[in-house]
Amino acid sequence: MTKIKDIKQTLVNFLARRDHSQFELRYKLKLRGFEDNAIEEALVYAQDLGYQSDALFAKNYVQMRKSRGFGPLYIEQELKTHGISYEIMQQSLDQNDQNWIELACHVRQKRFGAKKPIHFNDKAKQLQFLKYRGFTPEQIKAALEGEDY
Repeated sequence: MTKIKDIKQTLVNFLARRDHSQFELRYKLKLRGFEDNAIEEALVYAQDLGYQSDALFAKNYVQMRKSRGFGPLYIEQELKTHGISYEIMQQSLDQNDQNWIELACHVRQKRFGAKKPIHFNDKAKQLQFLKYRGFTPEQIKAALEGEDY
């Protein structure tokens, strides 16, 4: 029988290092050999005290990945691996936000310079780069053809 005090302390130790999603915490606690009902009780404890929130985790994660130049599609895939629900993901990402277009333009300019691509090969290379970074087709088009930000 696992002491609930031990599992709560382990949970708090994980959260002291960085934000975690519920999915991650559940997985890490299972690896440590804690029982399922004790894990669920500890997760409720952490949420009730405001130590853990998937919505806050997602918001912070999106900001961190945006600051590194990744687009909404890439971040969405990463959030799925962290077990974040679709609703929370959509609230955190807001793909129609004008800031994504500005970010796509900034990322393109940082990698390729301020000059817009003229030749097909240059355009294809930049398009592929932005696609890999997780920007939507509309955001990529704006970054390649639209206004400078």
